[in-house]
Amino acid sequence: MKTALFCWELGAGLGHLTPIKQLSKELIRRGYKVWLAARDLHNIHHIFHDIDINLIAAPVNRNNINKASQNTLSYADLIYHIGYKDKESLSNHIKGWQGIFELVNPDLIFFDHSPTAIIASQNYKAKKILMGSPFSRPPETENQESTGVFSFFDHAKTDKMPQAQSIEKETLNNINYACEKNNLTQLHLISNIFSPINFEIFNCLEEFDHFGPRNDQTNRYYLPTTSSASEKKPEWPNTSGTKTEKKIFAYLKARPNIITVINGLIASKTSAILYIAGRFELKQQLPAHIQIIHQPVCMQSILKECDLLISNANLNTMQQTALAGKPQLALPIQLEQEILLHRLQEQGVVERFDTRSPQQSQIQIQRLLEVDITGRTSLQERYEKHDNDIEIRNIFNEVLSSL
Repeated sequence: MKTALFCWELGAGLGHLTPIKQLSKELIRRGYKVWLAARDLHNIHHIFHDIDINLIAAPVNRNNINKASQNTLSYADLIYHIGYKDKESLSNHIKGWQGIFELVNPDLIFFDHSPTAIIASQNYKAKKILMGSPFSRPPETENQESTGVFSFFDHAKTDKMPQAQSIEKETLNNINYACEKNNLTQLHLISNIFSPINFEIFNCLEEFDHFGPRNDQTNRYYLPTTSSASEKKPEWPNTSGTKTEKKIFAYLKARPNIITVINGLIASKTSAILYIAGRFELKQQLPAHIQIIHQPVCMQSILKECDLLISNANLNTMQQTALAGKPQLALPIQLEQEILLHRLQEQGVVERFDTRSPQQSQIQIQRLLEVDITGRTSLQERYEKHDNDIEIRNIFNEVLSSL
């Protein structure tokens, strides 16, 4: 029996687990024994309860972690603040991943936002596949060799370049120190982290790649996540006395800016369900046409019934909404979402939520609720015959052909 190992090191949420489940099911169907080294095992059984998968805790650095902000300058800046600023700790985590590889002895290794695991895999002959969000694999820019910066953009801001170069140098030095301690080849550039990768599977359609069309010749596939984390049907609040029977669904992380969205929904007087992920206390009393829930509901049902969706610019949520042909608003709270929002605004897929005042939010919401969604969008027509199960089988036919 051949063995596949999925590595999940960075990030949070269902956006990592549902694509892993999609690919795991096909591997199990083909007779593979599947392992998942996960950064978070809490409630993971809700996702994998119906498939035979082996779970193990991933080596994750949880000390002094800072998430990527809109001021993050480069990929080195991102990983520096999530475990790469301490070279001894980084060395230990590389050793932890090496221990998992020796324990599992995989024929296939999948890396979902797992740079440390990729570095640690250098000496293992397994076929290596990058998966997950395109954000976790920025393209290499033309000026990378001259500036020494593996940037999220074509060029770093001029006034920030010295800072970006300093972080790049320190991060690279820390990586190479950890590599030397673990008998691994040292890196010339930060982008060399991805050198061991044989294939890339991004969990989106090509139009939703954060960085747009890529010019390199990598073995790359785009595969959207279509499964839902819940089968629970939504129960829309009573719209009696409201101006319209239109419905709005909002899926937002527990952040203070939720109040901005709530005030806009109150002003719109539209039936709305607000799913808040995380702990959040609301001091104001809500009108009857707004309902707050704290557990996920079936997205397929939501997208059949709602007329507008509001999110933090989550990749999977925005993609599913666009493929359903529904208008959407986004309120990003971190760098990945900011980059994706900008990309999709250019394509006319989404608008940024207007936070200037409840009245401005109301005007924007009302305008989008009046959009005619009876026809099919060009995106829907393009992917009308897309079948994820067939795509997964075709991808694995190619990926596994040389094993």
